[in-house]
Amino acid sequence: MDSLQLFLDQMEPSGDAESVWLKEIFSFVSEHLCPVLSGPAPSAADGLLTGGDVCADQLSVCLVKKIQEHTTLTHTLPVSYRLVSVSELLSRQRVASSATSPGAPISSGVGQGGGA
Repeated sequence: MDSLQLFLDQMEPSGDAESVWLKEIFSFVSEHLCPVLSGPAPSAADGLLTGGDVCADQLSVCLVKKIQEHTTLTHTLPVSYRLVSVSELLSRQRVASSATSPGAPISSGVGQGGGA
């Protein structure tokens, strides 16, 4: 049985939306997190952080459980959540900033209050 199927079997999605969301989580973990873990570990890293013993299905299960811990609806998966890599965020920021008028100040909005 492949890693994706092991992950889906553990998570037991209740419908198509949850199944698609879980597959996207697994894909993100496989493409963005596992390659980082399989590279050389920093000298201070402990053995659990190296990719040798961590599989995409195990890491995906841990990630989904952490997300569930921080959501208010524990009986459903937050299918509206989407994981985004830093490179994708930077790419989107560049696209957004190029859409602003020339000479206009660019603000990321990070850390700014919405004072009401």
